[in-house]
Amino acid sequence: MSNALTLLTEPLQYPFMRYGLLEVMLLGVASGLVGVFVVQRQLTFFSHALAHTIFPAVVLAAALRLDLTVGAAVGAALTVAMIFGLQRRTDVGHSGAVGVVLIALFALGVVLIGLYRVRSPDVGASLVGNVLGASPGDVLLSAGLLAGLAILLRLLFWPLVFSSFDPGAAKGLGLPVGLLDLVLLAMVASTATVSVRVAGVILTTALIVVPAATALRWTRRIRPAMLLAGAIGAGAGIAGLTIAYYVPIAPSAVMVLILTGAFAVSVTLGPGGLRPVRFNPVLASRADLPH
Repeated sequence: MSNALTLLTEPLQYPFMRYGLLEVMLLGVASGLVGVFVVQRQLTFFSHALAHTIFPAVVLAAALRLDLTVGAAVGAALTVAMIFGLQRRTDVGHSGAVGVVLIALFALGVVLIGLYRVRSPDVGASLVGNVLGASPGDVLLSAGLLAGLAILLRLLFWPLVFSSFDPGAAKGLGLPVGLLDLVLLAMVASTATVSVRVAGVILTTALIVVPAATALRWTRRIRPAMLLAGAIGAGAGIAGLTIAYYVPIAPSAVMVLILTGAFAVSVTLGPGGLRPVRFNPVLASRADLPH
């Protein structure tokens, strides 16, 4: 028992491990809050594309010696605006808009690297991640993201639920469905913006999508699914960093594999078994309604 405790606590003696663990815990919980909406709204492709389309903004910010987080935020805002504008056209649609923006902006990032001869290590970290390089500023930024998401969900939880799962009923109730869609896209974009600098493109997408998909194998209620997804994301981050401390392997890749393993177990052993989960937000969340 003492040996196992030593294995868990030894990494905590180093500041970079403490900051890294705090970072993956905060990002895991934040991703869990938005991930349930992403999975149920079938925005997985959007979240994956968003992490890639931020890349040229990060490259340009590095070339101009600006703060990379500010650059990523501007890139995310432009991406959301372009996708939101294109998908309103009936001849383009959501998937078409995301695909066009993904291909164009990621190619632009590659071109910018060649034009400006960018050699910044932060640009490489935006692709593969550098969790062990998390700074106190990164941790504070992630904590701010989590607090902002929590406040938004507290204020707009039920409008987001109805506009996400039954837009027709939401319009009938007089809810601003278009504005709520934009708020949801902005929540996903802000999560990707904060995550991509430290976690990288691959881990950012995995943190948003896989824990939520795993949690929804065990519960159909939205709030418990969010909590479970956050716990899965944070737990995978802690386990991945601890393993990477003792084994010379990139921690981001270890975390993704742990998340994938958790999903595989849930698909096999969860209440839904190998059958797809059918989600009814009204019936599933009846216990959450105020009495």
